[in-house]
Amino acid sequence: MHWYCLQTESRKEHIAKNNLQDLDLKSYLPVFCRVIRHSRKITSTAKPVFPGYLFVSIQHDFQFSQVKRTKGVKAVVSAGMRPIAIHSSFIQQIQAQEDSQGYVQINQGRFQPGDLVNIQEGALKGLQGLFHCSMDDQRAMLLVHLLGNMQRIDVGLNEIERHIA
Repeated sequence: MHWYCLQTESRKEHIAKNNLQDLDLKSYLPVFCRVIRHSRKITSTAKPVFPGYLFVSIQHDFQFSQVKRTKGVKAVVSAGMRPIAIHSSFIQQIQAQEDSQGYVQINQGRFQPGDLVNIQEGALKGLQGLFHCSMDDQRAMLLVHLLGNMQRIDVGLNEIERHIA
């Protein structure tokens, strides 16, 4: 069994995945949980780890023509005219980073909820806070003591460092 990378139409990864599954082809769309904060409302949504791409397992060459005609699929990632095979261990490594809900943990191992962190840049430079969660692959939510209360703030992951006592 070989895995191949497919380029999808813009923001049609889920459509392509569902259509491939309708053809009884095994597909994999790694997603992460993105937390969106808007007007005091916090929601989470699944976003592709590799926007515009997904993976499909193809066992027979004749399946390539089916895949290329699948709604939502733009192209098979190729070198010239030859599709590039992806070793199954690459897919397994991504799957190994998934949590119990199937979300890939992008920030895995760097910060854990409850870690004491220092804000190194920006308007809040010098403050300490508790790491609460990753909002996506670039932002994090912290709990900091401001104005006499614990406040939730979001900062760039590149703006914080683990506090070393």
